[in-house]
Amino acid sequence: MRDQELVRKTVEDLTEVYGEDRVVVEPFVEDQLSFRPDIAVLDEDLDGFYVVVECSTVISEHREREDLKELRRLMNDSGASYGALVSESFEYVFKLVRSEEGKQVERELARFPCDDGQERRALESAEEIRMKFWRLADYFRGKIGRDIETQLYHSLFRKLVAERHNYDLDIDTLSEEDLTEIDELIEEKYPPFKAQNHPHDIEFQRQVLNTFYGIDLDKTPPKLAEAFVGLEEQSKRTAPKTTPLWLSKAFLDLSETGEGDVILDPAAGYGNILREANTRGADAHGVEINVDAANSAVFLNELFGTNVSYSMGDYLKLSQVDHSLPAEFDQVFIDPPFNLQYEKPEGTPARNGDEKFVLDSLERLKPGGSLTVILPVGKLYKSRSSDFRETLRSEYTIESLIEIQPPIYDHTGISTVILQIANEPSSPSDEISYAIVDSDEDPEQKVPEVVDDIRLGKADTLELGRLEGRSYLPSEIIQMDKTSRELQKQYAEVREIQDIAEEIRGGTKKPDQVFEEEGKSRLPYVNIRDIQQEQYSEFLNVDGNIVRADKTDVLVSVTGAKIHVHHPEREIAPSSMWAVVRFRTEEEALVYAHFLDTDLAKNQLESMQGGATIQHIPIRRLRELLVPEFCKKEIQEMAEAIRKRLEKIADLEQEQAQLQDDVEGLFGGE
Repeated sequence: MRDQELVRKTVEDLTEVYGEDRVVVEPFVEDQLSFRPDIAVLDEDLDGFYVVVECSTVISEHREREDLKELRRLMNDSGASYGALVSESFEYVFKLVRSEEGKQVERELARFPCDDGQERRALESAEEIRMKFWRLADYFRGKIGRDIETQLYHSLFRKLVAERHNYDLDIDTLSEEDLTEIDELIEEKYPPFKAQNHPHDIEFQRQVLNTFYGIDLDKTPPKLAEAFVGLEEQSKRTAPKTTPLWLSKAFLDLSETGEGDVILDPAAGYGNILREANTRGADAHGVEINVDAANSAVFLNELFGTNVSYSMGDYLKLSQVDHSLPAEFDQVFIDPPFNLQYEKPEGTPARNGDEKFVLDSLERLKPGGSLTVILPVGKLYKSRSSDFRETLRSEYTIESLIEIQPPIYDHTGISTVILQIANEPSSPSDEISYAIVDSDEDPEQKVPEVVDDIRLGKADTLELGRLEGRSYLPSEIIQMDKTSRELQKQYAEVREIQDIAEEIRGGTKKPDQVFEEEGKSRLPYVNIRDIQQEQYSEFLNVDGNIVRADKTDVLVSVTGAKIHVHHPEREIAPSSMWAVVRFRTEEEALVYAHFLDTDLAKNQLESMQGGATIQHIPIRRLRELLVPEFCKKEIQEMAEAIRKRLEKIADLEQEQAQLQDDVEGLFGGE
């Protein structure tokens, strides 16, 4: 809808309320050339302004701020009692009142003012909800910290409960006593809500009541209520406290959650998974340790009209016989804090809290029940998670696996994996359905598609026996299979590089003392940039702690997105950015250095990379790189062929440099 069409429709609506004589399009006021609202409603005497209206088909935080700023100016200039911002999806009608600080603030009306009173209305659109959130965020910019949406939920809960239980929250006389009394009422009626103190609580509550003055929250349709959950994603100020709605639905679709299923979310956050499950007929139970998140979940449960049971506390410390939860569950869904640190029973800290969430929850499953979890992708290949993987593989059945390469959560930048695990024994011949969401694909669009493929039996599969003692990462397994086939077409023997090399180890971590000049007992300390610039800028004293590399070694970069391979021509001290692969002879090192620089090798290496912000290849995974095995005679012949070609390249480069000088000489260059 264009602005002109929106103005025309708004004029028609206002004419029905006020009559044709009182509605004026772009009124002109003598001596006030700047006073030109889109529409004005005149007072009953037709000699003053009652309402000024701005229409906009473009709603963004910036545009909304500018339009409302203009409306406030027009109201002050004209003396109009009311202002209104009208878009295609909402009408924001307000009057200006004075706050305790003497500032003009907006108090919303349910609709355009008229003589027949103001019955509270339902919210009209997601855009209206976002606009109100923008207004509050703008008003309290610099006053309230990162969790403004949490404080908004609390304030709206007070409004909702006050109206349900006929408690008068008067904006103009609001006091600490009022907030304490309404919070006590919420705690009594809606456990496990536990009131929290927030900065500028009275001021914020008053402004929320102003902004939502004409709104009846109990009339909010569930689909529209989803916009409140989206406020957290919109603010993007902190790590998310809940699973995105689209991912929650994908979880439940994958597990085919339905009527009568008893489900658990032990890290419930705002409760998105649980509310959606309840709408599908499930008996939903959640546990949440963060009080503000749990309070928000209770509010959203009421706003959505769902029936979810919440417990507040640390799930990892709940007893298996805790009577606040059912003894067994049909399904468990977990979006745990990544790399959570927790305290073991003996008091020592551990950083695999996300794994403990999974293992503890599997014990709460009924036989044949399923657990669906999203984890950092490193859980599928890192050595410190090997026991966790082996437990899942040997004691349970991994039914499906979705590798998601683009980060779902912006604050981490971590690639993730969705695992679906059944509480039943597995067999090596079991087939695991899998899918890969590539780095250039949109997870919000692609994940639901691959979930449907898995449910319908259209997804690719891997045999469980393929995972034993290896990375579980489908992209790596597929790349290794592809490389193995290609290598076997070209070479008689294919082995892992650890079976060929004498030794594979990491480089030297930079010591405290480095030197700018080379000395008798010093070696160049070599980073990737030194190879690129073909010069050394730092040197180390030689001692027993220094990793050395020479012509019998090949350096492979294990840090950074781009793979680099280097065959040193002198003894050096490679930095920790390199892995050092040592061979028996210089000839063998020369041959494998050039193989490792081929696409066949680099594709494998790239598939082994992991890490949130900086790509890294663990030495353990590098050892599994597939390479051709050559006999001694083949090594000698290939090394000789490589040297001849390198000499020819050097000759051609020298000839090219001479020809370039000759070209410059044609124009008088020296």
